[in-house]
Amino acid sequence: MSCTAEELIGQKCYKIFHHSDKPCQPPEHPCPLETALQGKKSVEAIHTHHTINGEERIIDLTIHPLKNLDGEIYRFVEITRDITERYRSHEKVTHRLEKAVEERTQQLQETYKKLIQQDKMTSLGKLSASVVHELNNPLTGILTFTRLMQRIIEEKEINQEVIDYIVHHLQLIEAETARCSKIVSNLLAFARQSKIEPEVGDINSIIEQVLTLNSHYLTLNRIEINKNLTSGLPNLFCDVAQIQQVLMNLIFNAAESIPEDQSGQLTLSTYYDSNNDMVLMRVADTGPGIPEANLPHIFEPFFSTKPEMKRVGLGLSVIYGIIQEHAGQIEVEKTGPEGTTFLVKFPAYHPESEFPDQPELRRTSL
Repeated sequence: MSCTAEELIGQKCYKIFHHSDKPCQPPEHPCPLETALQGKKSVEAIHTHHTINGEERIIDLTIHPLKNLDGEIYRFVEITRDITERYRSHEKVTHRLEKAVEERTQQLQETYKKLIQQDKMTSLGKLSASVVHELNNPLTGILTFTRLMQRIIEEKEINQEVIDYIVHHLQLIEAETARCSKIVSNLLAFARQSKIEPEVGDINSIIEQVLTLNSHYLTLNRIEINKNLTSGLPNLFCDVAQIQQVLMNLIFNAAESIPEDQSGQLTLSTYYDSNNDMVLMRVADTGPGIPEANLPHIFEPFFSTKPEMKRVGLGLSVIYGIIQEHAGQIEVEKTGPEGTTFLVKFPAYHPESEFPDQPELRRTSL
């Protein structure tokens, strides 16, 4: 269906091409003729036109103003090109590229999750022998107390003194059982699959949980713990298990940096930076420090200066990724022969206002 010349002469272009009663308006749909008139120069624009039967066509418009000897515009030349097929072809290509990027991003995210879990399993491997010893001590005590009470009940007459004695040992069994339960609970929480599950968490409580889980490991490695934990700190909005993993890796790195024939110290400190509304955690060791040449590479995946048998190279890169996901920062505050200090910063969480950078909104890929 088409129009005759007589039907078009005298009609407004926006009525013919856009089926509208109003002229084209910037910024969404600027009128190229009006732009050329104001600027007195050629203008090119992409418009969506409608045919008389309502079909949409993508049109490339070029308006050339013609000037007389006085420089005044007396006529316009309009050149139109129908680029609908080319435009739609580009849209298809763009859609395919966007889909490919989306799929690749998803693959990278899955790879990143696997790296976090692989690093976590490495940490669990280091902990396993320590946890066995840590559980063996209270379990041995529970078994000994149980046998002792059985013998007392069998051999002695039950009186108040014997009852008091049994109650005392039952309390010891209760305490040792609670200790085992706490160790196992912390281990299970740390070992669960890597998935962002943000919740309100207290940095000092997280530190205490990790130290409980690693107490025997640190004792075996002759590491003395110093704690400078500031009370009353703002909470974090975080995945507690992943923050545990951050601290676990920092502790392992500190312990392994100290020579096996020497003892060392590990100092954990927490502060609140009110100027930037950040919760700060410092992890300082008394190891030999990080060589200056290695500092630019320590957060790179698979970079490691450890011997081949101990080499994994995921710890600090995984730490970096987790902290970034939590809108935080990590840096080497200082390093040298006296030791290394890592400074970790997390945004404080205030329940009275919506948290702007919740971890689930910051899932990044490697």
